Amino acid sequence: MPADEHHKRGNIMKKQNIVNLIKFHYNHDENSFRNEVYEFAKEFSENGDLNISQYLLSLLNDVDLLKPQDYDYSNFSFLKKDKKPCVSISYPDDISNDILSVVKSINRKNGIHRFIFHGKPGTGKTEACRHIARLCKRDLIIVNCEEIIDSHLGQTSKNIVSLFNEINKLLVESVIILFDEIDSLVLDRVNPQDLREMGRATSTFIKQLDELTDDVIIISTTNLISSIDSALERRLGAKISFDRYTPNDLIYIADKFIVECANDGFKFKMNSILLHKIIKNALIEINPDILKNIIKLAISFASDEQYDYLRRIFKALMPNYIINSTNNKIFTNKETAILTSLSESTISRKFSEVK
Repeated sequence: MPADEHHKRGNIMKKQNIVNLIKFHYNHDENSFRNEVYEFAKEFSENGDLNISQYLLSLLNDVDLLKPQDYDYSNFSFLKKDKKPCVSISYPDDISNDILSVVKSINRKNGIHRFIFHGKPGTGKTEACRHIARLCKRDLIIVNCEEIIDSHLGQTSKNIVSLFNEINKLLVESVIILFDEIDSLVLDRVNPQDLREMGRATSTFIKQLDELTDDVIIISTTNLISSIDSALERRLGAKISFDRYTPNDLIYIADKFIVECANDGFKFKMNSILLHKIIKNALIEINPDILKNIIKLAISFASDEQYDYLRRIFKALMPNYIINSTNNKIFTNKETAILTSLSESTISRKFSEVK
């Protein structure tokens, strides 16, 4: 066979080998993948490239590099794969757009590889991470912060080093690392109430983070953004606030959730205007999680009376609010009758008597 024809055939073979590698990797066909790598190693060996040949053969001993989707995370001490299913959450448009931007940034590999989600509990930070991992077709790997913190002097810092060693063993293209409630692991080093041990742990964390490859996608969540060390906060990447729910956003969530409850067989009479008034005039601080829990409890414990669930929501969101003729600027007589279980005529008579 002429040399140029042999060379041409060799190039075609290499292209086909590369296509095969991608196909076998995508299909999680480990045996075929290994055989293909062996062919590469054999060819390099025959051409005198023994170092490359030996390197390829050594990689075959590391199953982690071959089957990232089937990775056995049970061997790790500080990492675990999140197995909870995604739950539908109605985010405000601003937050939804930011979540989609994170997905696009990860998929485009445009250099932004770290993100910090901050906001009050119950605003959907962790759930957003699950949706991002699903949309990016990656495993969501949660850092077990409780296992890292140790009461023995110096052990927490050692555990942090071990944690990052575990992260470095992952195939980074297939995972997203989640530091959920990162404030429980690292503290502000200039805080006078900070323990020296945790201050050292924070310094170790920053050092390990700096040494981590940029290919590792990290999302951190915190309810206490102000308690995060300033140097660490800069390294945690793009900040996204989840404290952007307007009263109208909460009303939309409440309407949608009540409809879902109705689909489960709950019989009630809907009064959207009254429900919206209660939410807009709530006397307690509410977020989607709190609101859903209140509605769920109200519906679960409501009697067969068609408006009992509304009275329970009213008592939970507007505790100690007494409807009378002097402060009744929110609700109409008809709405007051619903919330007090009195007749509309009785309400009208009582209010007119006071006047």
